[in-house]
Amino acid sequence: MTRCRRAAATITGLGLGLVLLCGTPAARPDSAAEPLQELQNALDRGDFDSAAALYDNAYQRYPETVSARLRARLVRHAEAALDAGDARRAARLLLAYTDVYYQDGEALRLLAEAQRRLGRHALEIESVLLALDHVGDAALERSLEGALDAAVAARAQQLREAGDVEALVALYEGLVERRPAQGRYHLELARAYRALGRERDALAVLERARYLPQSAEPAQRLAGDIRADEPAAAASDIDLQRIGAHYAVTALLNDTVPAVLLIDTGASLTVIDPRLIRRAGATANAGSVTLQTAGGAIRAPLVRLRRLTVGDRSLTDLRVAALELPAAAGAAGLLGMDFLQHFGFEIDPARSVLLLTR
Repeated sequence: MTRCRRAAATITGLGLGLVLLCGTPAARPDSAAEPLQELQNALDRGDFDSAAALYDNAYQRYPETVSARLRARLVRHAEAALDAGDARRAARLLLAYTDVYYQDGEALRLLAEAQRRLGRHALEIESVLLALDHVGDAALERSLEGALDAAVAARAQQLREAGDVEALVALYEGLVERRPAQGRYHLELARAYRALGRERDALAVLERARYLPQSAEPAQRLAGDIRADEPAAAASDIDLQRIGAHYAVTALLNDTVPAVLLIDTGASLTVIDPRLIRRAGATANAGSVTLQTAGGAIRAPLVRLRRLTVGDRSLTDLRVAALELPAAAGAAGLLGMDFLQHFGFEIDPARSVLLLTR
């Protein structure tokens, strides 16, 4: 089929004319025979980087049916290697393939299985997490969740046997970041923090876990155990206010300006209305930060407060974000974890108080 495009001709004394530039486009190959044979040759000689490159080339140049056949051949070869007990070969092939195409959930699942058989549980976890990001099948997702739990348990056991508690903390910190709705990882992170003597960090994690499905009761029990082991410390009872479904406290900025702040254990940074910040004598001189809001990401200036006080507990030299909340929030800002993590804290809804210990 001949295709033409229109182009402007040169200007002559008669005016601007138009000419047609015509040509026959290169035919797009549609036979899978040649690329399939090249792929099989690369697989037979164990040249998996070339095999992955052949798939990538087919994906770019051939119809989808051709690249799908190459993908199926790659996956079958990996499955056959696993069936033959050669997990190392399967892992090498799947690593090369997922390096050029990382959105194949089934291939990532097979890669995770190969890593499991090789005892590489850290790599197994990463493969499962990537697969979960790209899976579209509910049954496969449930299977992957089970595989993730098993891989995490195996990796955690490796680290405990090695006595590497710092790496155990890093493992669960990463899981909490990647799977924030899974309360079990919050609980394990709290236990790891406790093993390092970081009880305040453990309690902060457990406070968030209280609001996740199936983790409220174990989080409360573990928090109680941690507090029972702590030396006796006087707790500061701070009156709470209810604003809608949220709790709030009255804070004092630079010992002078009161501000009603919503308690938000999901906020890493305290946020305060810029008008109150100015009244407290502080100015935006500490850079800026991107905040995720219901309306999208926005930039907010950072301000360094000389002191932020809640009840009889205070922090000095604290950076906060200057941002006005929507009127519907009913408060002048958010009290975030940058303040709360420095204390043992607990909300007592029965007494309507916030308990802070140092």
